[in-house]
Amino acid sequence: MPLFLSALSDFSRLRFAAAFALVLAGAAAFLSPASAQQPAAPTESGESEQVRYLTAIEQLISARQYDRAEQAIVKSRFVGEEAAFRAAFLLAVIKARTGNYTDAEQRLRAILARRPDLERVQLELASVLNAQGRREAAAFQLRKLADAAGNEITRSELERLIDQIQPQGGFSANMFLTFAPSTNVNNGTQNTTILIGGVPFTIGKGSMAESGIGVTGGVSLTYARPLSENLTAFVGGSASYTDYSGKMYDKPVVELQAGLRYRGLKHFISAELLTDRVWIGGNPYSHGIGGRLTGRWNIAPKWLISADTTYITRFSDAAGGADADTWRTNIGLRFSPTVSSGYWIGGGFETETVKGRPFASYDEISGHLGHNRDLAFGLSASAHITVGTRRFNALFPGMADNRQDDFVEIRTSFLKRDFQIFGVTPRVGISYFNQKSNVPLHDYDRWSGNITLTREF
Repeated sequence: MPLFLSALSDFSRLRFAAAFALVLAGAAAFLSPASAQQPAAPTESGESEQVRYLTAIEQLISARQYDRAEQAIVKSRFVGEEAAFRAAFLLAVIKARTGNYTDAEQRLRAILARRPDLERVQLELASVLNAQGRREAAAFQLRKLADAAGNEITRSELERLIDQIQPQGGFSANMFLTFAPSTNVNNGTQNTTILIGGVPFTIGKGSMAESGIGVTGGVSLTYARPLSENLTAFVGGSASYTDYSGKMYDKPVVELQAGLRYRGLKHFISAELLTDRVWIGGNPYSHGIGGRLTGRWNIAPKWLISADTTYITRFSDAAGGADADTWRTNIGLRFSPTVSSGYWIGGGFETETVKGRPFASYDEISGHLGHNRDLAFGLSASAHITVGTRRFNALFPGMADNRQDDFVEIRTSFLKRDFQIFGVTPRVGISYFNQKSNVPLHDYDRWSGNITLTREF
C-alpha cells in the first residue's frame, strides 16, 4: 500500500485506483503500452504459469488494452481460489475502466462477500462508488482502510482522500424508520404487587410493563459551510414521531443543533449547541438546551480513541414534573486489526440532578465491549454489551434505602453488504435491556428491534 499511496498526489486520480491496487496484488510495476503482449492461456496444472498469465493481463490493463485483457480472462479457466479471485478482480477493474460501474460494483461486492479482507478490492470499490457520485459510501470504504492501516503514512494519505471526497458544504438529508421498544417507556415494573413497610400494594396499570411494539420514523436536515480547509460550520434539525398502539405513549420529538467541526489528519473535534422539545401522548412533556463536545484521535496505526461529553438542562412542561440537569461523558478505545474487523472497549459516566427531588437524582457508571466483523457470504455483524449501575442520592419514598439499579444491555446488528433495494442496504438491529432494582417498581426488561436503510456501503 505505501507504494500505491506515494504515487497518488491528487484525489482525482482515485478513478485509476485499480492500477495502484494491482500493486497491492503483488505487481511491482507495469510494462509500457508498447511492450504489452497478448498472454498465452495457462494450463490447468501450472500455478506459476497462471501467475505469469494474470500478471500479463495486468500489463494489458495498464496499457489500456481493455478488450484484449477481457478476452484473455473470459477464455481461460483458473484453478485455485487465489487465482480465481484475482481474475474476478481484474475483470471488475476492466468493467470500471470502460465505464460499466454498476457491473463493476456488483463484481467487487461479490468478491468482498467471500473475502472481506482483500484491501485492494475495497480500494477499487471506493473508486467505483466515487465515480458514481456516491461520496459518502466511498468515504465509508476508505475509512475502513484507514482504521486498519499498518503505518502512519498510509493512514494519513487515506485520511486526506476522505477529506477530499466527503461533502464539505451544502444541504444533506436523511430519513429513518425504526421499530420502537415496547410501550414500557415508563420503565414500568414487571411486578403486580410490591411491599412498602411490609404492606402489599397493587401496581396500577400505567406503572406496569406493557406489551406492544411501536414504530419510530423521522427526517433530519443539515446545512454545512466550510470556513477553511479544516473548519466547517453547520446547523441542523430533526423531527421524529414514535407511534404506539396506546396513544398515551406516542412521542413526537423536535431537535436542533448548530456548531463547528475541525478535521485534521489524525484528529477530529466537534462542538455544538443543542435544543429539543418532547411531547408524550399529545401533551407537552419537556424541552431542553445544552451542548456537546466530540473528539476522535488516531493515536497509532489501527488504534483510535474517541470521546464525547454532553450537558443538558431539561425543563418540565408537564404538570407535577421537575427540571433536571444531566451531564453525560463517554470514552472508548477501538482497535482495527484488519479492514474487516474491529474491537472496542470503553466506559461512561452520567449524573443527573432533579431539582427538589434528591431521591430521583443519581450517578451512573457503565462499561462496554464490542466487536464488528465482515463475514463470508456478504454478511456483516456487530455485537455490543453494556453493563452499569446507578446510585440515587436520597431515600426512596416509603423505603429505608436509596434506590439502586443494576442494568445490562446487549445490542446486535446485521446487514448483507451485497444486497440492495433501490440503492440502499437494510441493516437489522436487535437489543435487549434488563434492569434489576431494589425498588420493585423499577424492575423491568425490554426487547427492541430496528431496520435502518443505509447507503454507506
